[in-house]
Formats: sequence, C-alpha cells, structure tokens
Amino acid sequence: LDIDLQRRIEQRITDPQLNPEYCRAGTAAVVLDVRSGEILALVSLPDYDLNLARDRYGRLLADPNRPTINRALHQIYPPGSVAKPIILIAGLESGVITAEEPISCPAAEPPAGWPRCLIYRLSHTGHDNLWTNNARNAIKGSCNIYFSRLADMLDPPVLQQWLLHFGYGREIPLDCPAPPPAGTVPRRLRQWSGEIGSTMAAAHPEGEVPPLRGRDRKMFGIGQGNFRVTPLQVANAFATLARGGRSLPPRLFLSPAPAAPAEPVDLPIAPATLDVVRDGMSAVVNEHGGTAQRVFAGNDLGRHGVKVYGKTGSTERPDHAWFAGFAEDRDGAKIALAVVVEGGQHGGSDAGTIARAIFEFCVDAGYVGSAPPASR
Repeated sequence: LDIDLQRRIEQRITDPQLNPEYCRAGTAAVVLDVRSGEILALVSLPDYDLNLARDRYGRLLADPNRPTINRALHQIYPPGSVAKPIILIAGLESGVITAEEPISCPAAEPPAGWPRCLIYRLSHTGHDNLWTNNARNAIKGSCNIYFSRLADMLDPPVLQQWLLHFGYGREIPLDCPAPPPAGTVPRRLRQWSGEIGSTMAAAHPEGEVPPLRGRDRKMFGIGQGNFRVTPLQVANAFATLARGGRSLPPRLFLSPAPAAPAEPVDLPIAPATLDVVRDGMSAVVNEHGGTAQRVFAGNDLGRHGVKVYGKTGSTERPDHAWFAGFAEDRDGAKIALAVVVEGGQHGGSDAGTIARAIFEFCVDAGYVGSAPPASR
C-alpha cells in the first residue's frame, strides 16, 4: 500500500466540504497498478484506531456503522451497472448479439417483471430517442433494457463462466508469501467470494458453479438480484479489462517475494470485443450523454496525457453508488479502481467525484501521467 495515497483518499472521502452528503457513509475504494497488480490503496470507511481497539472493542462491535468490517474485502454488494462491461463481453463472445445490433429501449414501461431504464423513470423517454442503442451506446448510457435483455439471451453457465473469468464468485488470493512460524496457523485476510447464483451462500467449492435460475438472468444483467461482489473483485476485473483481457492476481505483500510470480492469463476475448467495451467506457466519461461526463468535464487529466475509461453504477434495495474504471497514459502506465458509496443514489455524482479525485491523486503520485508537453 502507498500510505500517502491511502491517506489522501481517506481525507477526501471524509471531508464534509468536498463530500457533504456522504462523508460519514460506509465507503470503500480500491486502487491497483495494472501492470504489476500491486494494490496501491485499500480504503474502508468508517475506520477506527487500532491503538484503542482493545479498550473500545464492545463499543466498536455495537456501532451501527460497522467500522470493524473491511468493506473492500469482506463486504459484498450488488455491483449494479459496473457489471455491464462483463455482461457485454459474455454476449459478444458467445455470439448471441453483435456489436452493431441494437436492442430497443423505447419510451414505454417495460413488461411486468423487467427492469426499467433510468431515463424512463426520470423523464419518460428511452435511449431510442437519443441514438442507435447498440453495444457501445448501451455502455455509454448504461441502458437497463439492453443489458437485462442481453443477459436473458445467455445460457446461465455461459454467463457465470464469464463472471468467474473476471474473478467474481471466487476469493482472491492475498495470503502473505512468508511461511508462518513453526506451530502456528497462517493468518489470512478475511474475504468473501461473493455470489453469482440464485441463492445466497457463504462460499462454493472451488470450480463449482452455483445454480442460476433462468428468470434471474435479467437481474444479473444490470448487476442486481443475488449477484454480489467485493470492491476488490470489481477493481481487479477492471484491471483485467485495462490489460486487454489479461487476468493477473493482485499483490498486497511484496516481501518476501513469491518464488514464482503469477503469470497473466489471457482470457478468450477477441480484440474487436475489447475495442467495443473500451469505446463505450471512454464515452461514459468523455462524451455528451455519458453517465459520468458531467463529473469529469473540465478535468486536468488530459493535460498530463491521461485518458479515463469508466462505468457508473447504482443499485436499489439496497441503495449504493459505484464507479469503476481505469486510466492510462501515453507511456502505457495504467491504474484501475473501484469506489462504492453505501446509500449513494447516483454512480456519477456520488462515486464518480471520488474516483476523479483518486485519478488526480495518482497523477500527483506519479503512477500515471506525465508533465504536459509544453512544460518539458
């Protein structure tokens, strides 16, 4: 962990002037260096003083804000729309849809039992009135109609295998490589594997895919239902996207180094598919109509040669706000992140503002970006 980066993120989140509505909300943020997989920040708020934990243990356990829970590792959330890039990959790679094939999002109520699109709920219009509702535009506008119908086209095992490819439904190995002292049990960072099936369970045997009822697929398409993830899993999935579909376990312990560093695993994703996903995620933050365009408008990242790709998300029952994405510079340096705000209503304004600040902190720290050409 970069303790200075971690501290800046925590201060930004808890600043009542910069984050007036959610400065005390449960919040998690994870930042990864994409090339190495190193975890640069692992934020869970509210937190507590370890020096006083023994004396205040009972009070901490009784605190309704649950400061003892590491929200980045050991709290699971519905991912909402940050799941949609993976759903799109599953649809394109399985051949149930093509990138240019639209799924209509009309200005009308959906059939009973199907999710509504956010813009219909807000203004009684549909994405059909804005653009051809194809793959990249559905990412750009986060169309619930598109992704619920796309997920419903997929066979459950196909959908779940793609989720497993990106690290959902399984625990991410974060054990210290150092052998434990003789006679002791290795200490482990508690994590949840999340849930990618129709029933909630603490864990599933490695490699076993839990049942996913057909009627639940449409909710998985928009990151709802029983679909549950950790913020670390989400950041790791977006790091995989940033590598061009190469999966690499994140690293938290650097010393002692493992005898055999993990090798990236190339997922079976066509370059054209990745191009569509990247194009849509770029549009989210850089084009008019993108769900995070207003939040990122006027940022200074481009002056440092940094381009951002993102995806907003929000969930209902429970209400949470998400932003996940990655940034890359001219020299190939990349960072990936995930932010979730408990109780947040809008992924762009509630989680996206925090994500923008984190990208800027990472430029300041030298992880991505460079001096503007005119100043060299």
